[in-house]
Amino acid sequence: MTVFDSRICWSASEISNRERKRYMARRLGCWLLRVRPWLPPVLLVAVACAPFPVLVATGLAALGCGLGWSRETLALVVPGMAGIYCARLGHELGHLVAMARNFRLVAVYGPPCFTSLWLELSDGRQPPSIGDWLRLSLGGPLANLSIAAMLAVWPGPGQSLWSTAALVGQLVLGVGNLLPVPGTDGHRSLRLWQMQRRRRQ
Repeated sequence: MTVFDSRICWSASEISNRERKRYMARRLGCWLLRVRPWLPPVLLVAVACAPFPVLVATGLAALGCGLGWSRETLALVVPGMAGIYCARLGHELGHLVAMARNFRLVAVYGPPCFTSLWLELSDGRQPPSIGDWLRLSLGGPLANLSIAAMLAVWPGPGQSLWSTAALVGQLVLGVGNLLPVPGTDGHRSLRLWQMQRRRRQ
């Protein structure tokens, strides 16, 4: 059983370790969504990505009303949060596509504030290699950058507030996750690449 997220990678084969991770998640107050026949991986990720933008939009709207923001300013909250949701969804779907070869999504965890997602995976037909882990790590940021490139060549992205918000969200999440900073996909990818290079030497 494997748990993969933006900060840590757990690998274990014992059922006890899987249960221990779930116990830790419950102790931390984390929420958990499991893959079901009526809740396939794509829909599961789409649902898991939704609460954070909704909470942020609600908080900003409440703050704006309290501070007396104009209706025009408050109207910017909705496309901005939609851009965040699209970027987050594209990122996680990129990981899903990258894991299709040698992983299977079992469940999605997350902290109570919904700021991050932890993907619990099971191995596929054969144990994953370092290359499989590297593709899994890079799948999210590369998906963001690919979507951003498509939005950039879309006719007149600057004329639509929605497309501009989506473009900015994809670029921020894609580029930010490629930085070699601890806790990002880029940092993990760098460590995996160094490990793969050492094994080849």
